[in-house]
Amino acid sequence: MYHPIHFKSRISYDRPTPIHISNRNLVIWRSKEAVNCFEDRCPHRGAQLSQGKILENKIQCGYHGWQFDPVGICTTVPQAKPGQYLPKACNVKAFDTFTKADIVWAELDNKKTQWPHPRDLEIDSFNRTDHFVTDYILDANYGFLLQIENLLDPAHIHFVHDGFQGDQAKAKFIRAKYVNITETKMEAVFTHDDDLVPDIQIVYHMPAVVEVSIFNKKGKIIRKNIIYVAPVSEGHCRVLFRDVAYKKYLTPPIPSIQQFLNRGFVEDSYQTLNQAIIESIMQQDVKILESQQKTQGTGLDSYLTSRNVLLTEADTLILSFRKWCLANRDLLKEFV
Repeated sequence: MYHPIHFKSRISYDRPTPIHISNRNLVIWRSKEAVNCFEDRCPHRGAQLSQGKILENKIQCGYHGWQFDPVGICTTVPQAKPGQYLPKACNVKAFDTFTKADIVWAELDNKKTQWPHPRDLEIDSFNRTDHFVTDYILDANYGFLLQIENLLDPAHIHFVHDGFQGDQAKAKFIRAKYVNITETKMEAVFTHDDDLVPDIQIVYHMPAVVEVSIFNKKGKIIRKNIIYVAPVSEGHCRVLFRDVAYKKYLTPPIPSIQQFLNRGFVEDSYQTLNQAIIESIMQQDVKILESQQKTQGTGLDSYLTSRNVLLTEADTLILSFRKWCLANRDLLKEFV
């Protein structure tokens, strides 16, 4: 099964990057051809490869200088005799990776599922000339299932994010205008009677990706959030959050103004401000979800048996998600 582990553009060519996903300590590093993902353990004496270096398209252990190529084969042992045979035990465990839309996915086990391969997900990469794209990473102290459930919930925005994305005074009936549930995807459009509140489309690509699109009253997408979630360990997850703003709806449709948005200093200023806004919004969710985990506990059984009252149309996707979790509990054990 593949998990989303990092933004490719955030991975350095100079230094290895340690991460913890699905109860595994991993190191990711960039060679000339690709992003590589290894077990973060040198087979020699167990030192973390993430403490080493990247040299000439290889990763070098910082303890004794052993070097490994992009597929994990040990090519250099400085202490060995010239021409000495290096057995397979010297190799490091490598995991298959690929990149799509700047997201690095790693296959951390060979479990087969009914879900589409992540390569086949219908998710745009977005032209940065036409969009402001802001990426944010959160290593959260709450579980994978709580994070996905939160993303499927349109009703919390006015309260948790009051003053940023929401306004408590505008919280009214939310209608599930369109709902489509399949074996691999959940989708719903939520509308509000208040003309000042935009409509929201939520699409869940099982098991790891949620798209949230915000529409204006003319039916045009003005903003999109794409959130990739990976399990870390019980009660912990990694969130790769991508915010996409459509430039043509940020200003009047005047060519000179639109061109102004593509200037470097505008991009830099926007990214600085938007990173701060996203950080504030994410921390609002963190506070709620950590408290939620305290009351529910961790683990799949605790999640499925928690006492929740789901009675409004705003709870439509959450109810479907819980039913889906129950039907797929064996496959989802590693996600909590």
